[in-house]
Amino acid sequence: MWKVIVVRWHGIILSLTSILYGSWLLIHPTILDNYGSYKIINQMFNSYFISIAFIVCGLGKILSILINNKRLRKIAIFAMAFLWMMFGVSFVLVNMQNTVWIFAFSMALQGFGIAIRED
Repeated sequence: MWKVIVVRWHGIILSLTSILYGSWLLIHPTILDNYGSYKIINQMFNSYFISIAFIVCGLGKILSILINNKRLRKIAIFAMAFLWMMFGVSFVLVNMQNTVWIFAFSMALQGFGIAIRED
């Protein structure tokens, strides 16, 4: 089991981060309404949907690692990377100074890197 954790470390951390991020948005749904950096995301999705999307993608990736399902791992990591990329683009497009786009793009690039390395 430790070998799996070490080999899949980056995917596990990205998954846990996505689950935590989605959970935080689910617990505090007004974040999307109150922070200007979420303006575009707020117009596209309601907070419940986007929260659940992050949680489901993260749980899907964790589950795929536990059951060693390559196809589910790829689907989950690409979906997670897409969500983070979508957030990154939306954070850049809002006309205000913020730094969260750096975090979102970093998470997306990590996700795409993990997807490329999946065997």
